[in-house]
Amino acid sequence: MKAVKLKGKRREAFAIKHGHLFFSDEEVDLKSLARGALWERAKRLLEHTRVEVDPRPFLVDGDMGIRRLMGYVFEEYVYGLLKGVFGEGNVERHKEAYYPIGRIAGRRVHAYPDFVISGKVAVEAKVGECDESQISEYSRVYPLGAVVFPYSGSCRTPKGWRPFPWVVKDPKPFLDWILYLLK
Repeated sequence: MKAVKLKGKRREAFAIKHGHLFFSDEEVDLKSLARGALWERAKRLLEHTRVEVDPRPFLVDGDMGIRRLMGYVFEEYVYGLLKGVFGEGNVERHKEAYYPIGRIAGRRVHAYPDFVISGKVAVEAKVGECDESQISEYSRVYPLGAVVFPYSGSCRTPKGWRPFPWVVKDPKPFLDWILYLLK
């Protein structure tokens, strides 16, 4: 791992990020980095999920970093739910469904659902908008799946897939549906 000294606002951050160690000589002031409506949503998500994470490295990248933080927190929350119900051995993270030829051609392709349960049911965790083409690609390999949202959210899903909003508030319908599919 390589240590990198940063200048300006990015110098305030320290974390292991993208294979480099960012560090600072002084303590990072969260109030100077965290502000706005998006940060308030991220704080609520952190409170509701109780996922322990240091938000400072994400805050350095502004709104994009806050969105990444929210995605990471929600994904960790869903993984904890699934692992608690189905066991760690039955829940695979980012399992490659297929080797996409588009990678060779330089196109953006989606080959890794967030979670695969017992090799049968794919789960995609979303904090923002749902990309229908992404879910469609996953449905070719996994005919059964779920798209989960922390709060409100919806998307079109192919046959065999279902969207589940409000998973942070009430995960029971989502978990019951997966148990039903695996019977």
